[in-house]
Amino acid sequence: MKKKYNSNKFSNLLIKRNLIAKLNKSGINRLSQNAINSIESHIQEYLDKLLITLKHEITINARKTLKKEDVEKAIKKLDSQYKEEFEI
Repeated sequence: MKKKYNSNKFSNLLIKRNLIAKLNKSGINRLSQNAINSIESHIQEYLDKLLITLKHEITINARKTLKKEDVEKAIKKLDSQYKEEFEI
């Protein structure tokens, strides 16, 4: 019998490996599991906000097709929100 793979679990594993590789490349060699989980949750939260913003962009422009300009606008909006949150 062939094993059935959960594609979501498999892709998450690849994303986690890629994340760890990038952290190691940047000079962060020792990682706790909690740190990795925290990074993943923040990335997931950012992605969820990005998807909501993208949905608003295409709704505002009365289109069904997402364009590169929409993505760039949404990322700029989110980046400005994050900058405001972290300003002291």
